[in-house]
Amino acid sequence: MPITSTIQQGTLSLAAVTPGNSAIGDAAAAGTSASVARADHKHGREASGTPGASAVGDTASTGSATTVALSDHRHSREAFGTPVNIDASLTSLSAGSLTTVARADHVHTVSNAMTFIGRVTLSVDASSLTAINIPQTFNNLMLLIETKTTWTGAFDTAALRFNGLSTAVYGSYTSSTATNQIDFATQGTLSATTAFSCGTMFIYNYTDTTKHKRVALNNAYYASAFNDGYNFWQQGTFLSNNAITSVQLLNTSGQSLKSGSRITIYGMP
Repeated sequence: MPITSTIQQGTLSLAAVTPGNSAIGDAAAAGTSASVARADHKHGREASGTPGASAVGDTASTGSATTVALSDHRHSREAFGTPVNIDASLTSLSAGSLTTVARADHVHTVSNAMTFIGRVTLSVDASSLTAINIPQTFNNLMLLIETKTTWTGAFDTAALRFNGLSTAVYGSYTSSTATNQIDFATQGTLSATTAFSCGTMFIYNYTDTTKHKRVALNNAYYASAFNDGYNFWQQGTFLSNNAITSVQLLNTSGQSLKSGSRITIYGMP
């Protein structure tokens, strides 16, 4: 006959207790408690906290907070700021002290500096070259003039006029007689084929409508036929109270200005 046995079930008398809290940096441990945990027990955890703000120049840091960050957390950042004005005559190199950042397409304004306004260039031979609609936002103008004519001699004479005026409104310090233009010596085709005459003209207070404008012109050209170079200084006055809005370069000898002749204009404080 089979052998049977009876096992009597006992009763476990250990009580359940509240699980402890874990903290950031806790190490694994077997524990020493004689209590048991229920199947639906839950350990307390550190709370989530609001991320701190970072600032320009911050260094990396482990931190000391006992809170954790949620996966969609966000750090606040310094705001965008408006770039400062640069005064070319006064501003020195500086690291700055603002805590704002600049966008990649930011633009600094520059004051008291020479500013490129524009350039007009002849693409074909023509009788004249005109720079029009000159901005009225500066005090003075500087013009760089490069020209050559179709005249077959060593040099030719071109003319400069303001606002298209061809009347006697151009006075000279070297003459008491006003003329209808400012003379500008220019290369002829007898000179070196690639040579252009050049000149620098300053027009002072060109927007002033209360007085005449002073003009200074340095003009140079090279006459290869004479193996010699020439340089001229002229000073004069635009005998008009009108603001200067255009500058015209033209040939007055019946010839044309060569392709490549050009006027470059800069505005000055």
